[in-house]
Amino acid sequence: MQFGRVSLDEWRLSGAMPPQRRYYLLQGPNYEEIIRQIADTIQVVDYRRERCCDNHDYFRLHATLRCLRSVYIDLFHSSSAGYRAQYYIAPAMGETANRYAVNCIGPRVYDFAKLHPKRTCPVSWIRATVEDEDAKVWIHQGQWLRAPLPADRLLSVERWQADEASDKATRKRARWSQLTPASEDRIDLKGGFVTLDGRSLKTLKPSRSININQHGFT
Repeated sequence: MQFGRVSLDEWRLSGAMPPQRRYYLLQGPNYEEIIRQIADTIQVVDYRRERCCDNHDYFRLHATLRCLRSVYIDLFHSSSAGYRAQYYIAPAMGETANRYAVNCIGPRVYDFAKLHPKRTCPVSWIRATVEDEDAKVWIHQGQWLRAPLPADRLLSVERWQADEASDKATRKRARWSQLTPASEDRIDLKGGFVTLDGRSLKTLKPSRSININQHGFT
């Protein structure tokens, strides 16, 4: 499987970033290696069933996992070969990269659920929601997003900033796209919404890939 890397001219990291970190975000591991390392070093922090707000017959898995080496979450989110970079290259590339990550990380949740079962989340149902086409991974949106620091605003991608003066939602995504949180060590896996017997609701966010491609955030 061939994923890409965005050029240094387009993926501009601030000179205020420490040189070693800047180097590995621009020239470090490729996407497959990033995801393999995350999958090999994550531990499930929590998993639960979430009900769909728009249709109460459908539910999804929401699992939060902690990576023992936070550098790989940094690479996942902010590297020129990371998750958002794949969407930047093309929405279809991003969707392929997302599915690759879901397929690598999902089994860690299955294994954990077998050892720590929940009545509300049987493993067969977890598989159905994770294998659903709408399943996704994303960096955990912790304190770095709720109270962003200027020191974390170190990425400038021209396309993502082009519409910064547009509507409120677009402005937020443009600002958030600049954030490169080095200390976040968690990643979230959210399944697609399915019934308790595994029937899919299909996508609720058809514009997600375009949002990340155009604005760097969703």
